[in-house]
Amino acid sequence: MLFFHMSNPTEKLSVILQWFRNLTKERQTLLNLTPTSVPAAKPKPSSPPEEPVAGNFYLFGFFITVTFDGVEYMATPKQAIRDAGKSPPVLVWGTRIDRCLPKDDKDKVRWTDDLTNGLARWPRNTPYDWLGAEGAIGDMKLVFEGILQMGKNEVVYSLFDAQRGIRIAYGFPLRIFASKPS
Repeated sequence: MLFFHMSNPTEKLSVILQWFRNLTKERQTLLNLTPTSVPAAKPKPSSPPEEPVAGNFYLFGFFITVTFDGVEYMATPKQAIRDAGKSPPVLVWGTRIDRCLPKDDKDKVRWTDDLTNGLARWPRNTPYDWLGAEGAIGDMKLVFEGILQMGKNEVVYSLFDAQRGIRIAYGFPLRIFASKPS
């Protein structure tokens, strides 16, 4: 209250400086300037992490189609959703309602198998058989990096493009594995 009634600017400044000195006097901290030993840096793993972080995935609006034995199967784009209703919260992979079905054939992109390491060269006994398979959609070369989620009707794979550093998640129907010729 006294501060506002002072007419002399010099008095105001001296009151402010005194207040600041009192404030800093109470909270003085000593700095430790002696160097500490720095822990050695951990070597970076040569392979991607076991469980990729959900935020590292790109979401595209197209559907991937693969054909086996004359039957076309469609994979849907997936995105990470944190289910906060569970305790602790769980990460699930879902599809936005506007991306559940393609609007027309322009939304579909055909999977092109790698000649030496493509899906056609791998067995279709279980979804795990495809891990490491390679192919492309357009000019994006992809590898089946890992399984993010296994459901009743589909398996969500992490597909990785090493050239661009792009990782995408797509859900493939489990019928692919049940429909293999015996």
